[in-house]
Amino acid sequence: MRVALALFALTCIVAAQEPPNPFAVPRSIASGTVKSDSYENECLGIKFGFPNGWIPVGSTVSGQAEQQGKTFLLFEMQTGVADSNDRIRLYARNAGKTTKRLAEAAIILAKAHAGVGPDDPTVLSSGLSVQFAGREFERLDVEMVKPGFKQYRAELTTKFRDYFITILVAAATPEDRDAITKTLEGFSLGDDTPDSSCGEAVPAVKADMPIVGIVSSEPGGPPAKGHIRVSQTVSKAFIVKRVDPITPKDFNGGGQVVLEVLTSKDGDVESISALSGNPLLIPAAMEAVKQWKFKPYLLNNQPIGMDTTVTLDVHHP
Repeated sequence: MRVALALFALTCIVAAQEPPNPFAVPRSIASGTVKSDSYENECLGIKFGFPNGWIPVGSTVSGQAEQQGKTFLLFEMQTGVADSNDRIRLYARNAGKTTKRLAEAAIILAKAHAGVGPDDPTVLSSGLSVQFAGREFERLDVEMVKPGFKQYRAELTTKFRDYFITILVAAATPEDRDAITKTLEGFSLGDDTPDSSCGEAVPAVKADMPIVGIVSSEPGGPPAKGHIRVSQTVSKAFIVKRVDPITPKDFNGGGQVVLEVLTSKDGDVESISALSGNPLLIPAAMEAVKQWKFKPYLLNNQPIGMDTTVTLDVHHP
C-alpha cells in the first residue's frame, strides 16, 4: 500500500513539473470551431448557428480565421442554392484603445470590408441602432456596384470583448438582403469579459495545396447561370485530363495566358474566354483547355458546373 501511494505521489510531482508542449497551438480569436450546424469561437464568446440551407465555404471552413489587413474574417457561409452569390460573413477587429463611437467605427469597417478607403464616397444608409442578440448593434446598408455586378449588403457591428464584431450579409437584391438578415437568430454572444487565456490572433496561412470542395471566396461578379464559382486552386484538384498548349512555330519565347472556363455538370469544358495574355498565345491555350476533363463538382450531393479560372504558361516544349 505504501509503495502504491509513493508511486502515485511521484507521478503527480512529475506531471506537475512536465514542461509545456512546444507544439501546442495557442488559443486565439483566430481559432474557431466549425461544427455540422454552427461556428463557435470560445475566445470571442461567439456561437453562430447556420441558417437553414446555408453551408460553410471559403478559406475559413477549418475554423481558422483569414487575416485581411487589420481585420480577421472569422467565418463565411453561402446558401446551398445553385447560382446564388448570397453570403454571410463574420468579422473581428481589435478595438484597441479607440475612442470612436460605434457608429463611426461601423462606417470605417464597412468601407474596409468593401475594399475602399476611409475617404471613399461609397453611399451608406444613415446609421441605425438595433437590438440584436441582446446587445446594441449599428446597422449600415451598403450598395456595391461594379461593371456587370451589383450587391446589397447589411453590416451589423457591435463592440464585444475589446473587439469590433461585424456580421455582413450580402445578397443580389435589397429584399433578399433583408430576408437573410432576419434568419440570423442563431447568432449569440456570451458574457462581455475578455478571456485572458487567449493569446494574440495569428493569421491563417494559405496552403498551396488544393483543398477539394471549397468554393472560392475571392471577390468578383456572380457565377454563370447553372454554375458555381470555384477558385483556381480548388478546380486544379478536379482535373482528370490535361492537355498542354503548343506554342505557335512562328512565335519566339512564351508567356502566360489567363482563361475563364465553364464546365458542365459532367465535367466537360463548355466554354472558354480569355481574360489576359498575348493575343498570339491565346488560341493555343484555348485549344488545349477545351480538351480538358474535370471530375463533376458536387453541391449538396448534386453535380453542378464550375465557373473557374485557368492560368497557363505557354512555351516551346
